[in-house]
Formats: sequence, C-alpha cells, structure tokens
Amino acid sequence: MLCTKVLISLCFYFGQLRCLPAVPTITLRNGVQMPLIFTGTWLYNNSEVHDMLKTYLSREIGGVGIDTSDNYRNLLGVGEALAGLPRSEYFLQTKIDGCRTLDASQCTQKTRRDLQASLDQLHLDHVDSIMLHYPPLLAGTTCSSNPLNCSVSSDTYTATCAGIVAQWRVLVAFYQLGKARSIGVSNYCKDCLTCLEHETVFPMFNQVEYYLGMGYDNHKVLSIGKKYGMHIQAYSVTGNKWYDKMAQSPARDIANGTLTTTIAQAHGRTPVQVALKWLVDLNISIMVKSMNPQHMKENLDLFSWTFSAREMQQLNDHIMPIPPNPVDCCQATGNHSLICSTPSSREGRMFALSTMLLDIPQSPPLLPFLFMLPPLLCFLFFSLRKFGSKIHSTA
Repeated sequence: MLCTKVLISLCFYFGQLRCLPAVPTITLRNGVQMPLIFTGTWLYNNSEVHDMLKTYLSREIGGVGIDTSDNYRNLLGVGEALAGLPRSEYFLQTKIDGCRTLDASQCTQKTRRDLQASLDQLHLDHVDSIMLHYPPLLAGTTCSSNPLNCSVSSDTYTATCAGIVAQWRVLVAFYQLGKARSIGVSNYCKDCLTCLEHETVFPMFNQVEYYLGMGYDNHKVLSIGKKYGMHIQAYSVTGNKWYDKMAQSPARDIANGTLTTTIAQAHGRTPVQVALKWLVDLNISIMVKSMNPQHMKENLDLFSWTFSAREMQQLNDHIMPIPPNPVDCCQATGNHSLICSTPSSREGRMFALSTMLLDIPQSPPLLPFLFMLPPLLCFLFFSLRKFGSKIHSTA
C-alpha cells in the first residue's frame, strides 16, 4: 500500500502518467479483471454524461469503471467522452433490455439488433462487459407478484425459462465473437439463474439492488454468486430512493443514521463512504454516481482505511425495511417487482407507460413536453371555456 501511494504521488508530481487510484479489481471466471467501483450514468443526457466522464476519467479523479445502458439514451455521449482514450484507461460495461411482449424468435432478432446498435452508438468494436438488464417476459407467459414466477413448480417456468435461455444464447454468441470481454445479467433471481445452469457459458456477474441495511447476504444473493462462481455488482448503493417518503427511508438511514455517522466520525469519513466501503469489503462491485468532483474522489477513497471487526459486524447485522424495487423482475434481492406485475395492475400499467415513453425514438427534450402536455391541455380547455362564458354573457 505504501509503495502504491508513493508511486501515485510521483506520477502526479511529474504529470507524465495517468495515475489511477488504488481501486482493486476482482477476477471474473474467464480471467477478466473488473473494477470494484463504477460510475453510473442513469438520467444523464448525452451532453451531461460526456462532461461527467471527462471529469471522472481525468488525471485528477482517476476513475476507471463506467456503467451505462442502451435505455439510458446516452450511449452517444459516452462514446464521445471515450474517443481517443487508450482502452487500458477505462472499463466500460453496458446493458440491453430483457425482451417484453415478444415471441422467442422476435426476442432473438431484437437482442442481436440491440447489441450491435450499442456498439455502433459507442463507436467501439467491443465493450468490457455487457449484461441483460432484467429477465425477458415473452408473449404467452404470465408474470405476477408471486416472487417465484420462475419456479419449477409453476406452469410459467418452461416458457419463461425458454425465453431466458434464448436471449442469453444471443449474448453468448456476441461474447464468442469477441464483441464483449465478459457477459452477465442484472436482476436475476435464483430461479431464473437455474434456467442457465446447463448452458456452456454461465453469467459471469449479476447486478442487483444492494445497499447497507439490506443485511449480509440478503436473499442469499452472495451465496448464490459463490455457488456459481458469479461476481455480484450492486446498484442503488446509497439506498432505494424510489420510496424516500417512507418513515424509515434507507437513503436517509445511510446519510444520517446513527450507525453510519458514528463509524464515519471514527474514521474521518462521510456516512455515505461507510455504506460504500461495506459493500466493496464484501467484494461487491458498486455503481456510484455524482457530477461533483469532490464526491467522485470520496466515492473512490474506500481502500486506504479499514473497519474494525466490531464495526463490520454491526454493518452486517444492520437491517432496514426493504421498499419495493421497480426493476427487480424476479425478486433477486427480495423486493416486489413492478415489471412482473400483471398488466391489469396499477403498477403494471404505470411501468408499461414509462417504458413506452422511454422507447419513443426521439431526442430526450421531447420527454418533458410529453409529461407537460396533460396540464397544458387542461389549462387550454378551462381558458377557452371561461372565454366562451364571457362572450355568452356579453351577448
């Protein structure tokens, strides 16, 4: 560690090398070295993600891992930010959607198109890792709030499992062509992973929602990863913000809770750093996100200090109520899924609406207009009605 710090100091002093922070990597089953820290890119438009990555990948910050997705609608900006950089200076992973309401043949064709489209938008001939964002839900299958929607005991298992296998094989072919150095899945539960047990290539990693307060090995996600030799990645690492109005919000517990603030003060760090370090100390790769250079540095500064055995045990034992996760299709970490709600449910309709809007092939500025349209129409209706009443009274 001391040698690493001296080397980094010398590099910055002479300014001739791009020095990276001492961010450890893990070795995937195929030998690829994957960083333990990624910057997320969700909700950034092309311009924002370009500027953020220029800062994150700069010599001053030294970020390496980048996590994006085709449905973030910012791959062009990511590609522009990476243009001209040596491939050794970043690790890029992206995602494509699990198929929705398609038959198996249509799903296969769409997956092939989506994979190639991602490379085209990034202006790259390969990525470091790529994953399926969530399990496919194909036409003719049913997926309800039952957490065991992939259960071998249900009638939907064969159809759902066939869809999972079909889409996964397209990803494997992409990998075998050298267009991805590693492949994995996201939001896949134990039962959905069981579908792939006999495939020639099994997912190398599974990205799931995981944060301090969900408990050590929540829903056996770490044990399942160990069983398959599958690395675990975590998103929503500072708490599930979909339900911040809850009386016991995970995000508020991490930022202001007694446990995190007490440990943070003992180490001269922030409560968020405590929550992030807990995950990387469990060998889980984390997705963090910030436009603020100081926060970027803090998110990377997780390895120059250590928890005591007592602190680690307290963090492992810390449990908070787990709010629903809208993208956890088969409850990979124990949360009710909105994607897997029946189409007739309110949650299912809301999710269908949101994904329909995301799939509109227009530039991002159109989306705010779509959400503003209903109140504008209401305003025009009542204005015209009031104007008509005035004309009528005058007459």
